[in-house]
Amino acid sequence: MIDDAMQFLDSMAHDVDLAFGQTHGGATRVRDKSNPDRFGNGHSAEVKRISLECKKLRRVVRFIHKQQLNKASQLCLALAADGVALPDVYIDESAVIERATAVLKRKRLELQGRNRAQLILNSGGVSGKSQESKQRVATKRDVNAAMERSARSAIALVVVGAGDAAEVLTDPLEVARECCE
Repeated sequence: MIDDAMQFLDSMAHDVDLAFGQTHGGATRVRDKSNPDRFGNGHSAEVKRISLECKKLRRVVRFIHKQQLNKASQLCLALAADGVALPDVYIDESAVIERATAVLKRKRLELQGRNRAQLILNSGGVSGKSQESKQRVATKRDVNAAMERSARSAIALVVVGAGDAAEVLTDPLEVARECCE
C-alpha cells in the first residue's frame, strides 16, 4: 500500500514538473513585441532604428577603449551600411571616438529634441493624431492670450536727470516733449 502511494505521488510530481516545463521552464521573453500605435520607448520603427544605431555607436567606442579593433571595425562597417560614416578604426582611433560621440549626440537629439514632435506626427496613428491635437490646442491658447492683451498705452511718466536733481514728469505734454527730444 505504501509502495502504491509513493508510486502515485512520484507520477504526480513527474506530471507537475512536465506541466511546469511546458508553461514556464525555458520560456524566453519576446523583447521586440510592441504596440504599433504607440510612439517612444522603442515603440515605433523610426525610434527602434535610431536606438539600434545609438547602441552600435556606443559599442564602437567601448571596443576602441578595450583595444578590440576588429570588433569595432565590423561595427563601423555595419554602421556604414546604415548610412553612418565613421573613419577607419586602424588609422585614427581618436577620430573615430570623436565622430561616434558627435553622431551619438545628434541621434539622441533626434529622439529627444525638437525633431521628436515631427517624428511623432510622421508616425501617424493614435500618437500622431494626439500630437496634432496638442499642437492645435497650444496654437489656440497662444492666439487667445495675444488677443486678450490690452493695447499698449502711452508712456505715463518719465524721470529726467540723475541723483538728487532727478525730476519725475507726469504731464502728458511734458512726457511727449521729453520723449521726442
